[in-house]
Amino acid sequence: MFKRIVCGVFLAAAFNAPPAHAGMYLTGNDLFADCSVPKDNAVYFSRTERCTGFITGVVDATEGLRSLQSKPYCVPPEVTLGQLNEVVLGYLQANPANRSLAASALVIAAVSGAYGCVALIG
Repeated sequence: MFKRIVCGVFLAAAFNAPPAHAGMYLTGNDLFADCSVPKDNAVYFSRTERCTGFITGVVDATEGLRSLQSKPYCVPPEVTLGQLNEVVLGYLQANPANRSLAASALVIAAVSGAYGCVALIG
């Protein structure tokens, strides 16, 4: 029975996944939709987890790249995942014209702007 429930959860998550786009997996529109689901919505937890996971992955990869380039970390160590989500959601709300761009680029722009980071490449 437990296996059927777990299988059902994974299938439901797969059917709720946004479509892949040429050259990118998620757009800012997709990420905004995941990060702004109301708490009373039936998919709130799965979509919020996907939002947090995506943002965490992008920030972790970006910070790793900064480390490889011998640049200081961008995000202060006391910043929580919830705060990162708020930074990104605020950026997406304030810049609706950019939401068609790659979500990963928008996460980097939001975090870099919020914490005053220097360029990653160069």
